[in-house]
Amino acid sequence: MEKRGVMPEPVTLGKEDLGKLKGILGRGEITEEDYEFLLRGRIELNALTPTELLEWLEKRLEELDLWKTVPEQEELDGCMKEQMDSNLEYTRKSLVGELTEAFEDKLGLSKIQDALGRIRGTIEEKIDAEISRHMEDIEYPTKNVEEFNKLLREDMENYWAVLAEEIATLMVAG
Repeated sequence: MEKRGVMPEPVTLGKEDLGKLKGILGRGEITEEDYEFLLRGRIELNALTPTELLEWLEKRLEELDLWKTVPEQEELDGCMKEQMDSNLEYTRKSLVGELTEAFEDKLGLSKIQDALGRIRGTIEEKIDAEISRHMEDIEYPTKNVEEFNKLLREDMENYWAVLAEEIATLMVAG
């Protein structure tokens, strides 16, 4: 690391950290040289540029013969089956959609559906206009304030607007 211009920082290890470091050395996870270095210094990873960190990490993984995780056969088979089923389902749905559209076009059903849609729209517009015209003539019943106040006192848990909505709903349904 010093070759790259990154200077180690001095470090004082506690008893627990020293024990961990000896364990790492004992398991062969670091060299004697690394051990001696780590006894007296450290290098913060954020002192490295991203490229330097990546190079160091790739080199270290290669030294340890570590690379991507390889699943067990059963997990790989399950994953592959799931993906293939998903792809087949998507293909099936696409094919059904395409064939349905082709048959509808051949039989002229899409034109009939378009015509029915336009007819439905026209009917809805006429019905809506007729209902709106009749609603203009509606005289809405009212509730006497004193009578409403009496009902409100009987139902102290509800806010007055909630009670008014309930009464209006009953009047419309009634």
